[in-house]
Amino acid sequence: MGTEIRDNSDFQNKSLDSFSISNVNNGSHGLWVHFCAAYVFTGVVCILLYYEYAYIASKRIACFYSSKPQPHQFTILVRGIPVPPGCTCNEAVGQFFMEYHPSDYLTHSVVRRSSKLQILVTDGERLYKRLTQLKNKDDSPQRHRRDGFLGLFGHKVDMLDHYEKTLGNIADNVRIEQSSMAGKEVPAAFVSFKSRYGAAIALNMQEGINPTHWITEQAPEPHDVYW
Repeated sequence: MGTEIRDNSDFQNKSLDSFSISNVNNGSHGLWVHFCAAYVFTGVVCILLYYEYAYIASKRIACFYSSKPQPHQFTILVRGIPVPPGCTCNEAVGQFFMEYHPSDYLTHSVVRRSSKLQILVTDGERLYKRLTQLKNKDDSPQRHRRDGFLGLFGHKVDMLDHYEKTLGNIADNVRIEQSSMAGKEVPAAFVSFKSRYGAAIALNMQEGINPTHWITEQAPEPHDVYW
């Protein structure tokens, strides 16, 4: 009697090879069975993905149309606008969307540099809060101060009148700054459409060959923009 030792270390690899094309002999017509099965499997998967995508897309469109229209759904923000020589950004935006979105395009507004305007508006809002607080406090000792250094020197003034005059000056400066912003265009614009569907199409598609041009994104809320 003897002991027989078998090496089963390669058994698993050989079992897996029997299910692959390495098990097909050279010149065998059985290779076409493998290719046909692969094509059939790929075709079935593609068909299932197509119907699944169509189902999800129909649900999203149904939800889109059933929701209540919101103002921000009609406008998008476009950045990276290429401006041709001899043309302004305003003209470039109008020509582009009239050509590629003629049935849905409504109007546009070019974004302008507003750093100084933003400072004026911020100062005006801060001063308006002080003015409101001062009006709510009747006969407040803080209403009368001296107009000199740190409020310690100079003539006594009514801070209510002082704030109102300063606020009026800021409002005049804001109007002057708004009227002088015509030449401060930046390559960005708010583009409005006649329908939510047209705005959604423009938002979710690449508008130009260069991916860094005509970049579309959702427009910010109206109260976040200085008009």
